[in-house]
Formats: sequence, C-alpha cells, structure tokens
Amino acid sequence: MIAETQEKMVEVFKPKIQSLGENLMNHQCWNFGRDILHPSGNLLIRYGFERFGVPKGKTGGNSYRMDLDENSELVLWGFGIFLGETETGGIYINRFDFSPKILKKSRLKLPITESDQLPYRRNPLTTDERKIALDKTKRIVNWIIKYESWIEKVCNKNWRKECLDDWGKATLKPKQIKSGWRKLQNNLKKL
Repeated sequence: MIAETQEKMVEVFKPKIQSLGENLMNHQCWNFGRDILHPSGNLLIRYGFERFGVPKGKTGGNSYRMDLDENSELVLWGFGIFLGETETGGIYINRFDFSPKILKKSRLKLPITESDQLPYRRNPLTTDERKIALDKTKRIVNWIIKYESWIEKVCNKNWRKECLDDWGKATLKPKQIKSGWRKLQNNLKKL
C-alpha cells in the first residue's frame, strides 16, 4: 500500500511534464490492451512478454513481464507499468498518475491483477531517490518509443488508429502518441 503519511516528497516532475506523461500513459495502457487482441495474435507475447493470467476465482487483469536484461524486468498491466532493476529496486507508474513510486523490490511475484496487490510503494523522499525514479522513468519512456516503432513495422499503418477509434476516450491521434513520447523523452533529458 502507498504510505498515507505526510512525508516530504521530493518533486520528480513539474506539473506540465506530469500532465503530458499522464495523458500519454493513459493512451499507452489502452493501446497495450488492444495489442493483446490484435487479429494476428497477442502482440505483447510476440514482442517477448510472458503472460500471467488472472487466477481462477480472482478478478482484475493479466500481468505481462519481460526481462530487459539479466538485471531488470518490465511489467505491464492495464493500470500501469513497473520497472525493476537488481541494484536499485523498482518504480511503478500508475496509468492515471505519472508520478513514479519507489519500490524496494526489483522483481515482482506475479500474477498481480489489481494495483492494490502491488508491494509497498511510496514517493521519492531524497534527491538520490528522485534521480533513481527519473532514470527509471527515462528507461521506460525509451522502451515505449522502441515498442511503438516495432508496432509500426509489424502492423498495418491503421492499427493505432483502429485502437484509438475503438476507445472513444482518446484525446490524442495515433501520430501524437509516438511524437508525444519523444517530446516527453526530450523534456526528461533536461532534468
């Protein structure tokens, strides 16, 4: 659970960056959910993720995990994204709150089907923790840009348009998503 205390948080992002990230992450989580339903098969599996289904009798969504290298893992859900690294633990970014939360865990025991099942997480409290959260967020953004480039190569040009048309809540056009991630990437480089 997230600590409910009034701990002094070290600001990771200014409101403008946080707002851009929230809008992009909301759209991206939707797109991941559509990618698992692609007519040719689950694109996350095809990309290299392992699926952890919802246990019988439980509710929530699937977990998708991929090892980025021998020391780090990325986990996706409809409610957010986790990046864990052996040396520095993990961060979780909620779909609707682009504010990285620190976790001591570098690997998660899956499946996790709802956000309240995540291990204890909290806001960064020190400048060192802020740097760790920022570095991991940059790595997530870089990964998403690579993933979206792969999607463009393996899917027809209209796939992202179809995904967003099916949603009805999209505030971005398909081209704005990848360019938005690049804009966010450039903003994060300046921090």
